Amino acid sequence: MKKLYTFLFLVSCFLPLSNYAQQIISINFLRAFSTQQIDSTFAANGIPSFAVPISYPVDAYKITYNTVSYDGTTPTIATGALLVPQGVPCKMPLISYQHGTTTYRYGVPSYLSGEIVIGLAEATDGYTIAMPDFLGLGDSPGIHPYIHAASEATASLDLLRATREAQDSLDFNLNGQLFLVGYSQGGHATMALHRMIETDFPDEFTITASAPMSGPYDVSGVQADVIANDSVYSQPGYLPYILQSYNTVYNLFIDYSDVFLPPYDVTLPPLLDGTHGMGELNAAMPSIPNHIMIPEVLDSFINNQDHYFRVALRDNDVYDWTPVAPMKMFYCEADDEVYYLNAFVAYDKFIENGSTSVQMMSAGENFGHFECAFYALSGGKTWFDTFRNDGIILSLHSDTCSDDANSGAAYIDSIIGGTPPYTYLWSNGEIVEDIYQVWGTQSYSVTVTDSNGCTATDSVFVNSYPSGINKINTTNFKLFPNPFTETTTIQFYETPTNATLDIIDLSGKLVRSEIISNKKQVVIERKGLSSGTYFLRVMEKDKTPSFAKLIIN
Repeated sequence: MKKLYTFLFLVSCFLPLSNYAQQIISINFLRAFSTQQIDSTFAANGIPSFAVPISYPVDAYKITYNTVSYDGTTPTIATGALLVPQGVPCKMPLISYQHGTTTYRYGVPSYLSGEIVIGLAEATDGYTIAMPDFLGLGDSPGIHPYIHAASEATASLDLLRATREAQDSLDFNLNGQLFLVGYSQGGHATMALHRMIETDFPDEFTITASAPMSGPYDVSGVQADVIANDSVYSQPGYLPYILQSYNTVYNLFIDYSDVFLPPYDVTLPPLLDGTHGMGELNAAMPSIPNHIMIPEVLDSFINNQDHYFRVALRDNDVYDWTPVAPMKMFYCEADDEVYYLNAFVAYDKFIENGSTSVQMMSAGENFGHFECAFYALSGGKTWFDTFRNDGIILSLHSDTCSDDANSGAAYIDSIIGGTPPYTYLWSNGEIVEDIYQVWGTQSYSVTVTDSNGCTATDSVFVNSYPSGINKINTTNFKLFPNPFTETTTIQFYETPTNATLDIIDLSGKLVRSEIISNKKQVVIERKGLSSGTYFLRVMEKDKTPSFAKLIIN
């Protein structure tokens, strides 16, 4: 049974967000996912087996940590899931995954619910995954401030700090790479987190890349059309959810009857207490969301750009800044929940502000919001993988000897990925980048290790003795008898001076070497050599080496 990790930290007060205070309150082990269980989980969720490499088992933890409330100063707590792949041979990159909309308090990552399968898909490929629940969800007290940029960002940032603290306790290591991703509300939260890190904490975290997906970045503009238009909307529950959120944060009205028509002023609030799902909330709504609103309030919202609700929405737009780290926004043109023009508005503003690191990518022009998620998330992970430095790709080649060549060689052409400096270990024991004067026809493998402990192994075939086995160069000597049992004799046509006589087995290993000088004839004894085929090499300074095939019965 897995050990329950619980670490309690007693502090006299909460430090401001800008100080690097102790974040962790407790770490609780949730469960271990074997690779077989991950595969079954993917199958149950309709994720095809080819979509994600299932490389490592994953341990899941609930992190309870210190953060601040939506006012930015009041201490509170939040929870999130931490997914740690097991058996990874080197330091790992970190992904912060921000989840999408949920009205159910426990439909969140720390309860292994909701979008936990997405975290598993990334963790089993060697990423450590931090998945914040956000304020007011999971075990965090109070109401969830839905689509509230500041609290989404702080809850996510403080879980990153807690993850960093947890490395020693949970015995894993991060390599310093940080990726941000989220879909729907998570796209909005990812954009808010990216902005907060680069604006307020650039010395604490460096973002490698971020992928906001199908998020309502232009809450007060593109997405506000959901409220203003008299149109059927597939998720009408979003409207009361965001009104409750902003009233909690901004004190917009005293009573729901100030905004909602009856009976909605009475029937909707109980469904926003965190114990009901979005399906229940949608079922209690008319298909046209603004039909719950008092006409005078709706008319003022539509016509007055300084209406209190529109001002609150504008406060949570997340596109008027200048991203520095690479960002790719994914969207789908047929998305009828979070309109794809959110991405276009954000992109145009980023370019206007001078950003050169932002891209957009359609995940499919015919996909709605739900269908778009798979293709966007798959595309985002593929893009993230191009930045990873915990994987090493090797390219090798060898020199193949011709009949008159004297040795073979194996070379590392290129190393892609990893963090220099590198160390090398070849299968023949050499610890240099390239190996020379290797003998025999066989494969030589090399393991490259980077400064983070990441390894990669590849091999190359070397033909390091003359390819015409019966055309061995014996121009300087003759050998008799051959084959032999106990002794054979090498007789030189010209007496060598300061020559080396080597015996090499078929694997290329040098099994015997001796210096011979001023001897016309040398007797070679078996001396414990096993029966088989060997190569005899005579090397004399400034002369081409001579070879003979040596056979011991």
